[in-house]
Amino acid sequence: MLTNKKSGIIKLILLIIIAVLLLSYFGISLRKIANSQMGQDNFGFIKEIGLKIWTFSVSIWDKYLAEKVMFVWDDVIIKYGWNFVTENIDKLRN
Repeated sequence: MLTNKKSGIIKLILLIIIAVLLLSYFGISLRKIANSQMGQDNFGFIKEIGLKIWTFSVSIWDKYLAEKVMFVWDDVIIKYGWNFVTENIDKLRN
């Protein structure tokens, strides 16, 4: 079964709209939450965790993955795959 990415984006937008409407119905203000001390602390915590995850991911990429992935990309995919693709494109043109 094929999935349609556009319908996924539309569903996400509709879900966000429904969530905002529900928050409004229950009298919850996103602006008040974002500007409150607890909201600031929570957003700061999320940012801190995200930064730690990003830093860890970059260090793993630099230490272990970059050299191997670039080898596969340069010496396998570009060397053999690119030639295969360009040769078949040329055959299709003729």
